[in-house]
Amino acid sequence: MRSLLSGAVIAGAVLLATASSALASHEHARLLGNGECVILAQNGGEQWVELPRAVFENNPKVTLDYDAIAANRRHPLHVLVHKTSQGAGVAWVYGPESDMFCLGYAND
Repeated sequence: MRSLLSGAVIAGAVLLATASSALASHEHARLLGNGECVILAQNGGEQWVELPRAVFENNPKVTLDYDAIAANRRHPLHVLVHKTSQGAGVAWVYGPESDMFCLGYAND
């Protein structure tokens, strides 16, 4: 019984460790006309949404391969705005990448 319990604890720990790494994601920022940026969907939880395979296969604006992109990069703003052929340069990953373009953040 004791070995069964310790095996369950180890399995649970491994599951939590792998799940937390898969959930790691990011937000995006967009440049405003005054040189400041806004963080898009800052408190909306959008970065935790994973778009289904059908969006990648059936939307001509999506230029990413579902199997080649990390699960934490399959959320709507990343797929449909940040990495589209039409939206290139419109939004950046919030943080060091967008800091190159933004004088500050209007909605911090």
